[in-house]
Amino acid sequence: MFQQPVRDAGRPRASILCGLIGSGIAGSRSPEMHETEARALGLTMVYRIPDGEVMGYGAADLPRLLPMLGAMGFDGLNVTHPFKQDVIPLLDSLSDAAKALGAVNTILFRDGRTHGDNSDWSGYRAHFLAGLGDRPRGRVAMIGAGGAAAAVGYAHLDLGAARLAIFDPARDRAVTLADRLSYLFPTADVSVAATAAEAIAGADGVVQASPIGMESHPGLPFDPDLLTPHQWVSDIIISRSYC
Repeated sequence: MFQQPVRDAGRPRASILCGLIGSGIAGSRSPEMHETEARALGLTMVYRIPDGEVMGYGAADLPRLLPMLGAMGFDGLNVTHPFKQDVIPLLDSLSDAAKALGAVNTILFRDGRTHGDNSDWSGYRAHFLAGLGDRPRGRVAMIGAGGAAAAVGYAHLDLGAARLAIFDPARDRAVTLADRLSYLFPTADVSVAATAAEAIAGADGVVQASPIGMESHPGLPFDPDLLTPHQWVSDIIISRSYC
């Protein structure tokens, strides 16, 4: 399945070839978004989605998949659930942000090497400030503790949150993330909540940073009745912030 084609290094590139790897991502609007932005910059981009759910690959196949995509001529990849942490040991180098967060959302192919970066935290930070920058954000509840949650938690602590309460059904994952963020922001109170209700109680706002809400993970990550009229909600799946 993962035979590696030989890339013709001498052939002129007519366009930039990028893509998104993840599972259950067939409905992603990334191609439209990135190709439109490329045109606005005067570039020609082809953006593809090799969906793990459709193609039948998983984390164990990444050591063969990444070199194959590089050999096919991909210039770069975005990485989403559930591979943001799995790709790290497979890369030749990491940015400071990717090292700090322990998650990668962008891979660059250059000269036979791979470089991982994380723009999730800065992109989320800018989006949050644009939509909810005037709202209180000292006490934040975060639902989910995966790779995307690491970036979101980092962004809120960077914005000055004094308290971050994390809930994830996989408690070990929440503990690992809390420990990492506590190390990076030692003056903040980063804790692990036993339930979503415990995390949300008393928070200024709630970040939905779990994969619940994707087409492959339908439903709600917590009971909306837990929210009060004064709390804001930021959902990274639908890229929306509101109060």
